[in-house]
Amino acid sequence: MTTKQVIVLIGPPGSGKAGVGQHLMERYKVPHLSSGNLLRSANTSATSDMSRSALVSDKTMIELIKRRIGHTDCARGCILDGFPRTVTQAMLLDRVLQQSKAVVSHVVHLYVPDKVLSERICGRWVHPKSGRSYHVVHHPPRSLAGHKPSPATMRDDATGEPPAQSRAPPP
Repeated sequence: MTTKQVIVLIGPPGSGKAGVGQHLMERYKVPHLSSGNLLRSANTSATSDMSRSALVSDKTMIELIKRRIGHTDCARGCILDGFPRTVTQAMLLDRVLQQSKAVVSHVVHLYVPDKVLSERICGRWVHPKSGRSYHVVHHPPRSLAGHKPSPATMRDDATGEPPAQSRAPPP
């Protein structure tokens, strides 16, 4: 039996983990598992924690990861985006991976200067229900069409609903 290969992407919000994850997913034909998307799709206390901007517990996160990597599309491995974030989470992940006959084969740390991160985060808008993200410069929704970004001009391409503007990272 082949061991599942897990690639871990780490870096601050806005560093490009999602883009790198998509590229790796296409190249290696394994799922890209974003911690944010896992949380948004969870029907647990995690969703209420997120709506209150509270931190989601390590136990909840590791359970979501454990369940997801057990799916058949992860039989060869997966790409973890945004998890683990702490040493405790890394140790919990190590135990789960051992039980699943999986190993972390690569860790990719993305470094981006603070000035670039601020520009990326301040221009990002995210559709809360789907997780689709937009950027006022790099990936605007069709509704922006040269207008100044506002809740009226920033609309999700699929639903027409307003996305939420991301907050700037702490200094």
